[in-house]
Amino acid sequence: MNFPDPEDSYVVPDDGALGDRVGQMFPALDTAQVERLMSLGERQSWNDGDLLFEAGKIGAGLFVVLSGWVVITNRDARGDDRLVVEQGAGQFLAEVGQLSGKPALVDGRARGVVETLLLDPEALRQLLIVDAAIQLRIASGIAGEGASPNETTTVHALAARISLAYLF
Repeated sequence: MNFPDPEDSYVVPDDGALGDRVGQMFPALDTAQVERLMSLGERQSWNDGDLLFEAGKIGAGLFVVLSGWVVITNRDARGDDRLVVEQGAGQFLAEVGQLSGKPALVDGRARGVVETLLLDPEALRQLLIVDAAIQLRIASGIAGEGASPNETTTVHALAARISLAYLF
């Protein structure tokens, strides 16, 4: 399993709203990191249009995209879907709220055939305890922040909070 360059694994709206923070907001896991996760999760297949998660409903955990594309949308005041991002192989999909049993804020829908690895909350808890490198990458993505030297403390604090939330 080989994943594309992280910059080739997401598509964002062309409105410039995210600026140069896109790569920091949507970090990707590399091939070796995904292979370490394979024994912790459940491989799933999705058809075009299938919902992986839906706004207002409790999510199943953290999804890692193995192949294909997942379109992330939210609804505006009129109820129309607006593109947030499309994420591809190596990307992971989760919100802090979903991971703590709260409803999703966005929809995640398969574009074409999609293969994912689902880590349920228990598997994610184990991962966050035993793999600091993946913990940092996931925490930075969930926080919407990159793990640059100036932000590492914030990301580590979030990772610690996530870990503690799962422990208690």
